[in-house]
Amino acid sequence: LEYRSQDARTLQSFGALLKSECAKIEANRGVTFDLGPSVYTEPSKMSDAIVKLAETAARNLSINVEIMPSGAGHDTAVFANMGIPSTMFFVRNQNGSHNPHEAMELPDFFAGAELLSQSVFLAANTVEEVRS
Repeated sequence: LEYRSQDARTLQSFGALLKSECAKIEANRGVTFDLGPSVYTEPSKMSDAIVKLAETAARNLSINVEIMPSGAGHDTAVFANMGIPSTMFFVRNQNGSHNPHEAMELPDFFAGAELLSQSVFLAANTVEEVRS
């Protein structure tokens, strides 16, 4: 079971609510829940500077983008929490990610790869801005 948020208090509150609801169901139904060991990753904020570079690259490539918090852990969250400027790109997928029926269109994949390439190029030429 995985739940995500950009706010640590929300994660803690939801975890407590989940345990409370499981306890009620266990008592009422005579069942037991074993959710396994908890794994916690501190919510992270992506680098505003890199996000702005990616937005610039997207505009230059005429790619529509949507800036959004993902709540996804990934390695990027660990890097960001260690002070390494980071961001993530998500490519449109009609059935969602981590789904056995993922359906990413190749033009979307290529647009994402080009956006990444152009963003890296811009970042390489504005290193000081990215470090902040």
